[in-house]
Amino acid sequence: MRVCHLTKYVHARGGSDFSEPSLFYEREMKMKQYIPDITERFPEGYGGVDMTPAYFGEPVDWSRAYQREKEDYEACMPLFEAMGTNINYQGKAGCGQHCKLANQIMIAGTLSGVCEALTYAKAKGLDLQTVLNSVSTGAAGSKQLDTFGPKILAGDYAPGFFMKHFIKDMKLALTEANMSNISLDVLSQVLANYEMLQAEGYGDLGTQALIKYYEEEMEE
Repeated sequence: MRVCHLTKYVHARGGSDFSEPSLFYEREMKMKQYIPDITERFPEGYGGVDMTPAYFGEPVDWSRAYQREKEDYEACMPLFEAMGTNINYQGKAGCGQHCKLANQIMIAGTLSGVCEALTYAKAKGLDLQTVLNSVSTGAAGSKQLDTFGPKILAGDYAPGFFMKHFIKDMKLALTEANMSNISLDVLSQVLANYEMLQAEGYGDLGTQALIKYYEEEMEE
């Protein structure tokens, strides 16, 4: 998931003698990830510049999760509609970031489940493509299974989303969870598994390369 930041700059202008100043607004959009706690404090001012930022989160399925001032969100709706169709206002500054981290927590657990299921099926001598065909339309079906199941079977680890970037997001999620006294045991284990792979030089592969952790476990 990437994050779309909308910054609203407030400018003053008027005649040459500045006798009749007026205000006008300029909005700038950037894609970047921030820690939620930081974005919550941004509206109070940043770098001495007179501006009021608005921050919006963007899930990888091209849906939109937005936050900050609703008037800014509504003013930029034509831009959002050009990028996606599932457009949702999240609330105050920081909410979009938390929505993104919730998204990453879901992915971590789901993709790990896919990898563990395929590892189990392989160990029991099942045909993995037949397993995918059987379970993909039932309760175990998911976007992660549909997207990465076939890639894992084909040994395709080209990044749609880099493992190293996913690790960064999981660390942010765990930091935020700890601040709220929440224990996310599954996320903690998934992060540890990914960090082991990154230490072995796999950080530039896609998130589906998590299967390598289980393959190494089977070889031991």
